Amino acid sequence: MKVVHIIATLDHGGAESALYRLITNDNDNEHQVICLSDADFYGTRLIDSGFKVSVLNMRQIHRALLAPFTLTSILRKEQPDIIQTWMYHSDVFGGTIARLVCRAKVVWGIRVANIKNVRYGLMTRTVVKASFLLSKMVPHHIISCAETAKDQHILGGYPAGRMSVVANGYDFNWLHQDAQLRRKMRSEWSIPDSCFVIGMVGRWHPQKNHACLLRALAILLNQSDREIKLVLVGPDIVDSNAELQLAIEQHDVDDHVLLLGERSDIPNLYNAMDLHVLPSLDEGFPNVVAEAMCCGTPCIASDVGDAAIIIGECGWVVPPNNTSALVDALSEAVAAHRDDKAWGELQHNSRESILERYSLQSMADGFGAVWNTLYRQDTRPSAGGSVDAEVD
Repeated sequence: MKVVHIIATLDHGGAESALYRLITNDNDNEHQVICLSDADFYGTRLIDSGFKVSVLNMRQIHRALLAPFTLTSILRKEQPDIIQTWMYHSDVFGGTIARLVCRAKVVWGIRVANIKNVRYGLMTRTVVKASFLLSKMVPHHIISCAETAKDQHILGGYPAGRMSVVANGYDFNWLHQDAQLRRKMRSEWSIPDSCFVIGMVGRWHPQKNHACLLRALAILLNQSDREIKLVLVGPDIVDSNAELQLAIEQHDVDDHVLLLGERSDIPNLYNAMDLHVLPSLDEGFPNVVAEAMCCGTPCIASDVGDAAIIIGECGWVVPPNNTSALVDALSEAVAAHRDDKAWGELQHNSRESILERYSLQSMADGFGAVWNTLYRQDTRPSAGGSVDAEVD
């Protein structure tokens, strides 16, 4: 089958990395990508891997006005069998145009759970509302990355019969536990092995809720006798970020925080951490939790999206934006870390739980099952009509 993927960006992000992992590990289908903005990080990597990537550059006003015509031209030329869209903007814009101009089966991709996220801008909130109106007409099927995201969208009005869940999958050769990497990174940071290192991988954004983690760190430092460092990683996690620097100074934790910015050596960083924390206000399927656990790094996460399902019995789950609960979980983790044998078992169980449930092959098989079922359908529903045969 020929599958064309439409996605809003190809920068660092959960959906972008999932798309990259999926198509670079699927040898059964022909893939190409259309990005509504620019090639960015993953676009460059896909091009280097031999994939065709088209960019619409919709951040430029004149290109945005031409985008419907450009997308139409590409789809008519390529004649794909499946259109797989990723996230709301691509679902609404790309999915709708695809239904109008080609006979490909359209599959939407849902990546977030909190459909009432007040932190969305006006444009995104408008697109989200439009997606609920169009969800019964445009997509032949809808794939959610998380059970909670699926349930929330069905409650909001998405058609339950056209929805299924395909969890993210991970490269276990790239993400692995490595004591040598741990020593190497800590040496570069001048952090001794005795120091308890808390890490967080995530871009600077209100949704990620760095403020809650910094508040909790300040309290933890006053309560604990351990040497503790917080390592923050991600886009805009840099010294020049005035808002982040102000938050660090307000909580008087300057000497305990290391800002690393955007990095590509993520497995090295997970290995250097003793604990990974994700205090987000909203997630669908938080990649960083699964990635950290795959490297044998136990996690604390807010109870958002499928975080609790991913962590299971191998870490701590706390209510979102609850500083006291986060402090309690951090204190428990610091105390548990003193028992080398018990902590080693937790590390082992964290990795094994991800290996058992979230392989790249399981993700590729999940998408492939949906695509193949739609491809085998003999008839195509008319735009606005009902699906002839729904995917189980």
